[in-house]
Amino acid sequence: MPAPAPHPATANTVKLGFDTPAALVFTPRFGRRARKVRRPPHFQTTFRKVAPMFAVIKTGGKQYKVSEGDTLVIEKLSAAAGDTVTFDHVLMIGEGAGVTVGAPVVAGAAVTAEVKGEVRGPKLITRKKRQRQTYRRTIGHRQDLMEVTITAISADGAATAKKATRKKAAPKADAAEGATEA
Repeated sequence: MPAPAPHPATANTVKLGFDTPAALVFTPRFGRRARKVRRPPHFQTTFRKVAPMFAVIKTGGKQYKVSEGDTLVIEKLSAAAGDTVTFDHVLMIGEGAGVTVGAPVVAGAAVTAEVKGEVRGPKLITRKKRQRQTYRRTIGHRQDLMEVTITAISADGAATAKKATRKKAAPKADAAEGATEA
C-alpha cells in the first residue's frame, strides 16, 4: 500500500528557517487566522531600503516632491528643449532620516532639471447656458505644459552649478582643425 500524501495545508506551509513550530507564518488553510511570528530584530532591518535624496520645489503655483531621475509635467517655462533649468525655490530638502525645512525656502538649495519638451494638457470643455434666454456658449481650453527630468538636487548651489554646465561643441571643432594642420 502506498504512503499517504501529506495534508495540503502542511505542504504549502512556508517556513522562515527557524527550527521552532512557531515559525509557521502562512498556512493557506486558515487564511488570516494563521499564527503570527515574532521575528528577531535583524530580520526586520535587512529589507529596509535607504531613502534617496528628495526635495520639495515650488513652480507654477504648485508644489512637487522630486528625486533624481524623476520626470515631471509642470507649467510652461521660457526654455527650449534640451536646456537646463534651475529651481531655486526649494521648500524642503531631505536625505534618509535628515530633513531640512525652509522658512519659507531652504537657503542655498537648488534643483537642476533638463527640459525634455513642450506638451499640451487635456482638453477641457466649458459650457455656459442661461435658462429661457436661448444663450449657449461652448469654450475649449488646452494648457501649455513642459516636461522636465530632474538631474541633480543640491543643498548648496555650488555643487549644482558644476553638474548643470554643458560641454560646448566649439572645442571639438578646434581639435579637428588642429588634427588637419598636423
